[in-house]
Amino acid sequence: VSHAFFCGGLSAAEGEAREMLLLEEKAYRALSEGKRELYVLQWLQNLPQAIRGTPRAELKARQALLVSQLLSQLQASLGPPLRTSLGRAFVALYGVGDSFSLHESVGKCWDTLRAKEDSGSSVANKLAAIECLGSIFEHHGRMAGSSFPETVQVLAKAMKTQELRSEILSAFQRLLTGLGLSSTSAHKELYKCIRSGLGDKANAVRSAAAKCALELAQHSTFLYSQDLDSFSNSCLRALEGSNYDVRCSVARLLGTLVALTQKPLPKNMKGKLKLPSLEDALLILSNGFIRGASGFLKAGGSELLKTGSASREVRVGITQTYVVFLSEMGGVWVEKHLSVIAKHVLDLLTHPKTISTHIDAVYSRKCVSFILRSVFGKLLGESAQLVAARHLCQLICQSAAGVSASQRSENGEKPGEGEREKDKVVLQHMVICSVLEIGALLYSLNTAALPLVVGDSGTIVVPPDPQREQQKQPPLLAALNCVLVYPTLAARLAGAWCMHCIGLALPSQLSALVDYCLCQLKRSRTSLEAVSGYSLAIAALLATVRYSELGVPSSKAKEVFTLAQELIAAGQERDTEKLAVTNISSGWALIGAFISLGSTHVRSQLHPLLGLWRSTFPRSMRELNVEQSGGTLAGWVAALETRAGALSAIHSFLKFCGDLLTPDLTKRLMLPLDSALAMLQGLPALAKTHGVQLKASGAILRLRLYQALPLMPPNAYEGSLSVLLRQLVTEFTLTDNLANTTTSLLRSMCHHDDSILLGSWLEETDHREVEEQLQLNSAAGSGALEHDPTSVFMTDTKGTTLPGPLPLGVAVIDSSIVLFGRTFPSVADKHRQQLLAHFRECVRQAKGSRQQAIQINIFTAFLAALKNLVETKSVLGQQELLASAYGLIVGALASSEPMLRCAAGEALGRMSQVGGDANFVAKIAQASFDTLKSTRGTVTRTGHSLVLGCLHRYVGGMGSGQHLQTSVSILQDLTQDASSPMVQVWALHALALIADSGGPMFRNYVEPTLTLMLRMLVSTPTTSVEVHQCLGKCLSALITTLGPELQDTSQAMNATRKTCLTCCTIVQDHPDAIVQSAAIACLQQLRLFAPQYASLASIVPRLCQNLDSSHLLLRRASANCLRQFTQQEPKTIWSITTATPGAGEEQGVGLEHIVLKKLDTESDPKLREDLREILFSLLTSLAPEDPMRWLLLCNGVLSASGQNPPAGSGDPPPVASETAPEGEEDDDVAKFTSGEEAPVATKITPRWPTRVFAVECSRKIYAVCKSDPAHFDIILAQKKKREKGGDYLVMHLSELVRTSFIAATASVDQLKLAGYQALRDVVKLFAATPDPDFRGHLLLEQYQAQIGAALRPAFAPDTAPHVTAMACQVCSEWLGSGVSRDVGDLRRVQQLLVSSLEKLKKERQQVSLYGEAVATMESLAVLKAWAEMYIKVSDDITREPQLGEELPEDQANAAELLDPHLPGLSQYWLAALRDHAYLTLPAKFGPQLPPSGGTFYSNDVMESVKLYYEANWPSLLHAAAIWLDSKGFESEGKPSPPSQQPLTETNFLSGLATPLNGSQADVRLDHFRLILGLAVRSLCTPAVLDQPLTFLNCLKALQQVFHSRFARREVSSDRQLAIELLSVLHRLLLTCQSQRMQVLVMDVATLLGGALLESAGAGGSSEQGGASFSLEEDVEPGKSCVHALMEVSACCLLRLVPALKPKEAEPTSGVASKPPGLPSADELAIVSRAVALLVVASRLCTPQACVQVLPPVLHMLLSALSHASSLSPQSSLSTASDILQSLKLLSTSLPLSDDQRGPRLVRILQSALTSILGIGEPGDNEAESSLASMDTETRLLAIAILLSIPAAICPPSSSLFDGCVNLFKQCLESGDTKLQLKTLQTCRVLFARQPADGTAAHFIHALGPEVVRLVEGGVRGEATVVVEATQVLEGLLDLAPEESKSQMMGLLVPLFVSSLADTSSTASQHQRAVHDHILQRLMQIGPKYPAAFKTTMQGAPAMKLRLEGAIRASQSPSKGARGPTTRGAGPRTQQAAPSIKLKMDFSNFK
Repeated sequence: VSHAFFCGGLSAAEGEAREMLLLEEKAYRALSEGKRELYVLQWLQNLPQAIRGTPRAELKARQALLVSQLLSQLQASLGPPLRTSLGRAFVALYGVGDSFSLHESVGKCWDTLRAKEDSGSSVANKLAAIECLGSIFEHHGRMAGSSFPETVQVLAKAMKTQELRSEILSAFQRLLTGLGLSSTSAHKELYKCIRSGLGDKANAVRSAAAKCALELAQHSTFLYSQDLDSFSNSCLRALEGSNYDVRCSVARLLGTLVALTQKPLPKNMKGKLKLPSLEDALLILSNGFIRGASGFLKAGGSELLKTGSASREVRVGITQTYVVFLSEMGGVWVEKHLSVIAKHVLDLLTHPKTISTHIDAVYSRKCVSFILRSVFGKLLGESAQLVAARHLCQLICQSAAGVSASQRSENGEKPGEGEREKDKVVLQHMVICSVLEIGALLYSLNTAALPLVVGDSGTIVVPPDPQREQQKQPPLLAALNCVLVYPTLAARLAGAWCMHCIGLALPSQLSALVDYCLCQLKRSRTSLEAVSGYSLAIAALLATVRYSELGVPSSKAKEVFTLAQELIAAGQERDTEKLAVTNISSGWALIGAFISLGSTHVRSQLHPLLGLWRSTFPRSMRELNVEQSGGTLAGWVAALETRAGALSAIHSFLKFCGDLLTPDLTKRLMLPLDSALAMLQGLPALAKTHGVQLKASGAILRLRLYQALPLMPPNAYEGSLSVLLRQLVTEFTLTDNLANTTTSLLRSMCHHDDSILLGSWLEETDHREVEEQLQLNSAAGSGALEHDPTSVFMTDTKGTTLPGPLPLGVAVIDSSIVLFGRTFPSVADKHRQQLLAHFRECVRQAKGSRQQAIQINIFTAFLAALKNLVETKSVLGQQELLASAYGLIVGALASSEPMLRCAAGEALGRMSQVGGDANFVAKIAQASFDTLKSTRGTVTRTGHSLVLGCLHRYVGGMGSGQHLQTSVSILQDLTQDASSPMVQVWALHALALIADSGGPMFRNYVEPTLTLMLRMLVSTPTTSVEVHQCLGKCLSALITTLGPELQDTSQAMNATRKTCLTCCTIVQDHPDAIVQSAAIACLQQLRLFAPQYASLASIVPRLCQNLDSSHLLLRRASANCLRQFTQQEPKTIWSITTATPGAGEEQGVGLEHIVLKKLDTESDPKLREDLREILFSLLTSLAPEDPMRWLLLCNGVLSASGQNPPAGSGDPPPVASETAPEGEEDDDVAKFTSGEEAPVATKITPRWPTRVFAVECSRKIYAVCKSDPAHFDIILAQKKKREKGGDYLVMHLSELVRTSFIAATASVDQLKLAGYQALRDVVKLFAATPDPDFRGHLLLEQYQAQIGAALRPAFAPDTAPHVTAMACQVCSEWLGSGVSRDVGDLRRVQQLLVSSLEKLKKERQQVSLYGEAVATMESLAVLKAWAEMYIKVSDDITREPQLGEELPEDQANAAELLDPHLPGLSQYWLAALRDHAYLTLPAKFGPQLPPSGGTFYSNDVMESVKLYYEANWPSLLHAAAIWLDSKGFESEGKPSPPSQQPLTETNFLSGLATPLNGSQADVRLDHFRLILGLAVRSLCTPAVLDQPLTFLNCLKALQQVFHSRFARREVSSDRQLAIELLSVLHRLLLTCQSQRMQVLVMDVATLLGGALLESAGAGGSSEQGGASFSLEEDVEPGKSCVHALMEVSACCLLRLVPALKPKEAEPTSGVASKPPGLPSADELAIVSRAVALLVVASRLCTPQACVQVLPPVLHMLLSALSHASSLSPQSSLSTASDILQSLKLLSTSLPLSDDQRGPRLVRILQSALTSILGIGEPGDNEAESSLASMDTETRLLAIAILLSIPAAICPPSSSLFDGCVNLFKQCLESGDTKLQLKTLQTCRVLFARQPADGTAAHFIHALGPEVVRLVEGGVRGEATVVVEATQVLEGLLDLAPEESKSQMMGLLVPLFVSSLADTSSTASQHQRAVHDHILQRLMQIGPKYPAAFKTTMQGAPAMKLRLEGAIRASQSPSKGARGPTTRGAGPRTQQAAPSIKLKMDFSNFK
């Protein structure tokens, strides 16, 4: 991070120091002594930036003074950060300014180094001079080259001072870097210094020497040529007693040197230098691994043989050296020399010195396995890994052949026992490592490793004769056959674990492998090794079933269980002692593995299991006493083995089948457990009687018991608690154990934050597997499979993580401690007191190392007890018990063992949690205060410092607030004790704990603590790594305490913030990786709390560099920080990494390439997850803008795999050029080709997990691009690209198909699944995209061949079922998408689904290779695929076609292909739904379920198949509902023609249609209830709202079912059922937020209402000719369908109609209201359906109920009408029309003729009419509020509807009549043409009404004159209005009686004639239109009423003449020339008025 950015320091002189070039002496002297150093630090940190920003002339003028100031700092005793800043200042000065004073500066440094004084200040000055020399020569070595020889001499002489050595060696390294080849003259001198440094006692000096030597090796050849032997010995000596940093540095050095011997020499050195051969180079490493640095180069002959073996540190270092060497050579070189490397590395385990003891052999095996895993697992590609696995198989076969040959002498006789044992021991470890590495390789290869297992045959076949057919077996099975019969148990266990890895990698071969091992076991029942090996292999295979969804058949599991019983029975016969024990242990191992399959398989065998356990143990104490009084050694060994095996099986049962544990079963299990516990008390006596041979068997028995009991309920063994506690305490207090065995659990019992104190951070490094063997008091590195054979099936680890059970003694103590902690909360206080007293006595009596071992065990047990007390929320005890516990613990605070001190502090902290007494915490704190104030001992102060931190950590800031000030002040004093770095470390750690837990209460101590930390960072040497680590942790805690307050701009916070930034800079510059990771955490928090003060441009490049660090902790911290940054600012991060030259391997490489590269090499799960999230965050933000960049990245990963598609799949055929869009062909082809080349940063061959991730990224791109429709529409994309530029997915469709094709045709099942998912996404997203070049075609039609080729391999017989299931979904999506138009293409894909359907039938008759649940999974997936295709085809067929639209050809073809299979498919769907119904029933209905299970499942797998049914049943429900609606309800019960039943010929299908109640006639009812029950049950589940697809399918299924007459009849016949359904729909409306779903809910409710209406006879007769639903008289909640319907309707209207919303609470019904604005189409649809539902409800009422219902119905209806009419016509026209239709239906259906209720209903209607007419009246506030928004047109229509009913609701003399007349008159006089037209149309309807009361006549009398006036004013009015008015008057003429027609004629004819235009004048277009219409009407009225017309005309001659003139004018040929408006028009245009009225006059247009 840039130092210029992180500027901080003192607030007083901050402004001056920031920009100044020279140091201000006055300001410097004005500061106090403590602040001067910080002032200089700030000046030096900012000086490089100031130098670069100063003009060159000014800099030159002031350079001399600046140099003098800098040189003066050499004598200022600077701390490490200031020395570093001083060196950087010199570099910047001489890089920008003049170099004339460079030699003067170098000379001053020489003078400083030559000073004789050795005081502390002199050493600091010399260190500053060394730093300056190193910096100057590193960057300006050429300019200072003449001073180089003397500089080397001066530095070499200064190496005599111990404190300077590491810095001098680091300076030498920098000198070499700066001068390069110019430093040759000093190489020998440097070489001497390096040799001396490698032998130094200080680890820091060794590490610096190794780094310096590594730099020297880059510039000279003698290190890896003539001096390689001697120098390698120096390196080996440096590894003796080394720490982790030294081992890494020396390994890097020695590995690089050995690698240089195998690399080509420079051209100038060829022929002059002879390098060691590969054999010699490897010999150097092997000698170091075997013998170490023992001076063997000086010894010879017999003296060489006497040398000792290498220490553990040396072996670990050489192990890392091997990895460095081979990594430097690279994967290609390793692949070329694979056989040599493998043989050499494995031969390390054949030397007696590496396997002298068992523990040494285990450690050596771990080292060799680490080498093999690091090389084969990381450097080799997948194809090379296959070769490596084959080679290892050959080595195993060769070594096994050597063992077999050694078992026979030359004359055919067996050799001696000693010779055989020697061969076994020598070769077994090589075999173990080989087979374990094979297992790891197979797991990493996954299904790509299949050829190794199946060979050329393609299947696993058991050879009839192993000796004769051995060569024909697959290489892996041949090797495993050798290993599984190996003479040693450890090798057989390794072979079993390899089988475990095969089962994980190839789950499809699991059943075949179990068969293979079973056959081999049965064939070799007399061989001890074969029985043991193959039994363990079967157990290991069965243990993989819980990780795979494919499973094994239950018959296979039962076969294994039967075999296990036979082996146990055979072992009890005791033919041979060893074989009997082997049979027994093998049998119980098989049973334990069988139990690990889970309760699904165990439930049926529970009774035999209980019998076995009961028969294994004595049933009473008497039997036990009799048994212990006799017996032989062999008998007891067999008995103990049997009982240990039984206990391991019980342990397996409790672990994997805990759901079967009932109270009764618990009691039955406690019988053998109690018996075993009683037996333990007699084991010591048996061991004395029969010798030590029984000790191991007894220890195993105790271990198994201790492992099983913690899984039992604690109250189960309360009766035996005292005996159990006595036994447990005996175990971990080592009462009967002479060895000082310690537990391995103490580190895990301590807090994770204490890893700095415990050194457990080494477990989080890349070398954990080998480094853990160097941990003190930890047995973690000694784990091996042979320590516990049950680990091959009991372990929870998956993949390459090898289980490491600890040695038996350690495991027993560990399990006893765990059990003690579990039982301690159940112990009474009195017994707790006795236990603590006993613990103190045990510690007091022991001495030395034994006392320490006992203390470790006791403290671990006590910590376990305290943890369990916290978990159970119990209290430790009273004051006496607390005092006793404190007395036990306080002594350990002064222990010399750091682990014990840490455990003591942790124990006291946890005691404060469970003490239950605040005074106790105060006493502990005060005691520690007193001790820290009075004691000067280092160890004591460290322990009590941690106590303070632990108290605050567990009590919290609030609980320990009274001690906070004292604790902080004491710890701050301790941290300043520079004489004791250990005290500083512990005090700083405690201070960090207090800051973390203190929260806001610690805020007052932040500034002084920060100041203290800054001083320590400035003064503490960098070699005190632990101090800097704790400083980093403490700084992180302080920043967390400040939090968002860091953004404050006050002066005090500015100072605090800058102090934090300065500290971060210093911490980040530290060379230690842990310190740097702490700095990253601080920067992460700073960016979170104060982003404006932490620049990403300076942080991100360094984070990217850290991703390539060799330290796992640093990589983790960097990845986690980048993850946070990319989630917050992805675009900024990406732009920084792309533009920064140092961000990746080269400039311009983005973060995405770095991440993909790391994903292939990283194995840490947390780090990999962070890397994945980084890329996902980048994709989410950047992919929509440039999708092709990211798609090419993903496609590059897939294309770079180097993997060919399987045979028969074919490559995707190239896209034809003529199918590409015009102008896009070249780009498309270019993109397609570029996808074959990986980007620069991804040239390495990605492994399959990375390729799967690439496919997931592709799918992520599709998802994030959905927001822009242009990505999926080629026409829109081309348009946008022309207008705005950019890139879109649809333009690269070929690339998308290609990516999916490559993944779907891979050899790894996981990659296939990801590929099919991506292919399905592509089909779903682009199915509707049209092809712009071929009208009527779709773009995806071009890729039919690729999609078909990708799908075909998934339906091969040997394909795994889960892959086939996923491919079925793709087929369904493709067939239902409508892309393919050709019936042949459709049929080819459809045949794949047909084959799966046929397979579904056959699987019922054949024995499956997989578990029964897998068959269910595959069957349901196939049925779901067919169901989804049927749904899509049905939706397209039933969709309402547009005008002139026909059914698409593709859908017709799909329907034709689907129809023949529907009879069978429908039965499958219904059967699967019935199964799902069974599985969803509560447990109490279990006895009523079918005893044989369902159609697609058996009772054994009920629990495991529920998930499959949950995932598939919604689609099946929808499809079954469609079929039942279309054919099912009509055709069921009738035999179908044979031609329509292609899939119903088996006995299986013939039983599917059997009804639940046994009657064929009721099948329809059963199916209806099934569909209805499943849908309603799901809709009643609250979780359904989070499952939109399930919600949608259920609603559509209900909608589809209720379309059928049968279902409508059934639901209407059960009133309560209808009410319940409506209640469910009401709940859904209340809770569902999706308006689209609400529309579907209302559709279902409408169908229900319609069904009730039909059944009631209101909407037609029912199917049985009578009404089955009676009209409701009482509308009661919960009992009335009318109330339920109104409730559903009101729920919607109250939410969507503003006038109905309660004013006091706007959001009603718990649903958020929509913001104001135009309603959506869905909202309007809901309103229409709700109003229609109100009408249905009213029609279901009796007249009496109708009186109650009608007022609210009318109120809601009119309010909805008012709301709809107030909206824009485009959005509300249809809705308002629907509501008016509902109003009309309501008004016409009311029982107004009822004598009793009719008048009341009329009054209600009059009230409604009053509300409509009362709009705008000042006194009617209610009307104004509810109907104020209704427009006048809608009001007129509503009035017309109400007035049209056959009842007198508007009497002529009433106010209603006057209101209506006034409203009509106002509208006619309004001048609004549209309103006038609507009014006239309403009048015409109103006048035509013929009521009995003559209301129409009164309206005619009142409104007729207004109409006449409109006609009279026709010359001035609108033509359309006049025309409409004439039609109204003409209608009155038709309505008039015959006797009055002459009178009406006398009124109308003169009116019409007077409206004719004058023929002598020029008429306007408007007048001409009126004239033509009236003339036409007169010419039609005359012939219609000739008599009346003639009489009228005769009485008015003038009128007659005018009419005749008009007629003649209309018939004149020249009429068109007279008027300009008729020019050019023919006679036909004058016959009628135009149908469309134009707004503009185009008559004069020319």
